[in-house]
Amino acid sequence: MPQIEEAKPKYLQIAYHIRDQILRGDLRPGDEVSSERQLAADWGVSRPTAARSLEALSHQGLVEKRQGSGTYVRALAVNRRARELYGRAKQAGKIYAPGEYAVITSAG
Repeated sequence: MPQIEEAKPKYLQIAYHIRDQILRGDLRPGDEVSSERQLAADWGVSRPTAARSLEALSHQGLVEKRQGSGTYVRALAVNRRARELYGRAKQAGKIYAPGEYAVITSAG
């Protein structure tokens, strides 16, 4: 079972774990992601923490919530860019190619 690290927020650790499963292809488009209740039990966290992890994945465009049904992995075309960045980061150790960069315009 996955273990919680103290360095990163718990919800991000859960989100990163699920994101990696999606980008590796362990979870495919249309697959249902574990529920908040199941994530909370598996990881030993509260339901709001589990909900926050699913929300983070939704903001990244990797999953979609369906009212009364659950949370599902979005179609490949939606997360193609994320898959490319993940592959590049894993191979080269850098997310962006030479000349590419990100600018943080605000932080909350």
